[in-house]
Amino acid sequence: MPVIFSTEIDHATMQAGDFRVTTASGKTGEIQCVTLLPATDGGELRTVLLVGEFGNADTDPPVKVEIAGVNGGVKSGHWVE
Repeated sequence: MPVIFSTEIDHATMQAGDFRVTTASGKTGEIQCVTLLPATDGGELRTVLLVGEFGNADTDPPVKVEIAGVNGGVKSGHWVE
């Protein structure tokens, strides 16, 4: 699942634990890894790809992504629905 930020992310500090995905039923998805690939050039490091199990797209889709840690200047407590 791609998550796009308005600023570049510090890839050296980014971890799967920095993000939390919640499904429509309120369950927390299991993030296996996060990556900025295929972006490799400066100015492109704004899209984080979350890889994992985030619910069933038909019966229990993901509805919210929270920032659970501090990463590259993005403070915890922010979320996207």
